[in-house]
Amino acid sequence: MISSQPEKPIKQRDWRWPATANFIIGGTGVGLYLFNFINAFMMFDSVFLSKSLPFGLIPPILIGIGFLFLGIEAGRPLRGCYLFLHPGQSWITREVIACCIFIPTALCDYFFPHPVLKLLATISALGFLISQGFIIYRARAITAWNVPIIPLFFGSSGLTSGYGLFLILMAPDVTRSDQAMLFLGLIFLLFNLSVWLVYLWHSRSAELSFVTTTLRQTFSLTLTIGFGQIIPLVLLLFLIAQKNTMAPLSLSLIISLCGILLLIGNISQKIGIIIFAGYFRTLRLSS
Repeated sequence: MISSQPEKPIKQRDWRWPATANFIIGGTGVGLYLFNFINAFMMFDSVFLSKSLPFGLIPPILIGIGFLFLGIEAGRPLRGCYLFLHPGQSWITREVIACCIFIPTALCDYFFPHPVLKLLATISALGFLISQGFIIYRARAITAWNVPIIPLFFGSSGLTSGYGLFLILMAPDVTRSDQAMLFLGLIFLLFNLSVWLVYLWHSRSAELSFVTTTLRQTFSLTLTIGFGQIIPLVLLLFLIAQKNTMAPLSLSLIISLCGILLLIGNISQKIGIIIFAGYFRTLRLSS
């Protein structure tokens, strides 16, 4: 008689550290660009986005580095042309197309600022972020990935990690920080925290709960929620309340620390989902 118990889950081996690096670095790059675009739009300052060296050039550079890691993962980068063949069916193809649009338009907008270039770069950045989420979500064989909230998580994670990098780059020039920038980052952080908590605990599937057990262990929760979100949340609230009374050096150090912790939290989240929770679905056989 065949056992009715499910087989022991098997961890996937196709998406490893190079692919994970692409999701982290690429997501952070477009998150930085999108946050900076929103921030510049709120301040009615297009120069802030286009002519600031770190903010204008780092996003396309990061996405390019991310795709180098993806090429290492694939093992045959010379066959990359095949990625363009199925835009109507493949989210990987859509991600590559969005990347190929974003990098040149973002670079051109840095050297020759123009609203059309900004619009194209922003739309392609959104497309890149959405594609990353659906690449993971459409992997139906992986229990922890094929969850409806995953695309939302990759969006919130990219924006939050991009904001973290934004804070690190902005920290040396604290005169550019303002309350609107802090409030906007606070919204992104609360959004990401809410999505992560729902992902970890709002599951009716015993199998999903089992394969994500590692993500709910003390060490993981300390990194992803404690250091990665709760402490930055407290720091942002403190900055909003006390920013105008703080010395520039203290303000710069707190902003830098907040950015570093946000990056640590979001990197830990993606590593946890892709590397440590990436188990194939088990089959329950009838007796």
